Amino acid sequence: MVAAMRAAVENPAVSLIRRLQVIRFPLVVSVIFHHNGMGTVRLADGVNMSAGPLSLWAQFIQGFISYGLGGIRMPTFFLISGYLFFTGFDRGGDWLSKKLASRTRSVLFPLLIWNAIAIVLLLIAQNAGPTRVLFSGAGAWSQSIIGFGWFDYVNALLGIRSDPILYPLWFLRDLFLMCLLAPVYFVLPRIVQHVLGKR
Repeated sequence: MVAAMRAAVENPAVSLIRRLQVIRFPLVVSVIFHHNGMGTVRLADGVNMSAGPLSLWAQFIQGFISYGLGGIRMPTFFLISGYLFFTGFDRGGDWLSKKLASRTRSVLFPLLIWNAIAIVLLLIAQNAGPTRVLFSGAGAWSQSIIGFGWFDYVNALLGIRSDPILYPLWFLRDLFLMCLLAPVYFVLPRIVQHVLGKR
């Protein structure tokens, strides 16, 4: 513990990473609150928090964390990711290609692999006798996979026109897009500053 504290004092990068980890915790709690929903909550002594005056406090706390503070959670995650993208920045060499290769492995590949697995499982479920009825109708996964064109498959994997087939993975798509645009975000302010400086 003492050695870790010394390392943080001696190395500002380590200290900053630790601070980012501290910031990340309440953001993760906010995501959990947001996706939890307010059902019936009973305490150990049998008190029902979903009824009576306690319900108002419970709903207020959940609403404040989920929606009040919740508006900053994903933008903050993306800001942290953007900052970490530029750690170790080096104008020369192959820094950018290494970063993009790393994000391809850690962001794009999981997006493609999990969506591909979902497509295969959904294809099986839509055509197997016992599960066919569960995946027909007007639900999110009711569109026939067999009837997909090539662009429908690309869209299901990457979410180009809509969310990917595993729609909770939209953030991976957006995160990878931000990684591709990161060099533009890095260069554009310097170009604007240079142009304005000439006036």
